Amino acid sequence: MTTHSLTGKNYLNINNLKGFYVNETNNIPVKIKKLKERILEDYLLPLFTKKWNTLNENVFFIETLQKNISYYYNIYKIDELNTYHELLKVIKILIDNYQTLENYESQTKTKFNPNQVTSFIFKTAKIQLLPEYEIYDNIIGKPKKELKEKYDIDMICLIKKLMEQENITYNKIKEHVKKETSQQETKPNKK
Repeated sequence: MTTHSLTGKNYLNINNLKGFYVNETNNIPVKIKKLKERILEDYLLPLFTKKWNTLNENVFFIETLQKNISYYYNIYKIDELNTYHELLKVIKILIDNYQTLENYESQTKTKFNPNQVTSFIFKTAKIQLLPEYEIYDNIIGKPKKELKEKYDIDMICLIKKLMEQENITYNKIKEHVKKETSQQETKPNKK
């Protein structure tokens, strides 16, 4: 049974022998618990197990998660949320650095050996598109300028809309986009 308070927060009404309500610190809203679980499952565990493919797929959602964290912090004033916000910043930097190193290795066709004294890395700033365009490029492919191809704006809007869902993952977006593109290919052209 929950009780409502003037603070706008719902508290679990715990029966105890003290005769008064004991404010439990475990009264974290379910939305925040889910957010913390998602950060653990989609970012921290893959980081520690070095699952870079998973991190590369989930990097697109970091900005949205940070916005959600800021929103929840403004409502609930839980200091722990600031820690998660900063943690996501660090994870984003690590992913960017990994991608930079990976791009360097693919361009030079050599593997980076941290034990070599003569290794030289030329680091440039990575140009990033909006997350919905990055996901589009990863799933469908970059439009080819020489063929005068352009981004499918309807597909970009669909990806952006899907990214706003609470429990969305890269693989769910990929399935949805593949399904949508296959449906578009089977529709007859209207002329």
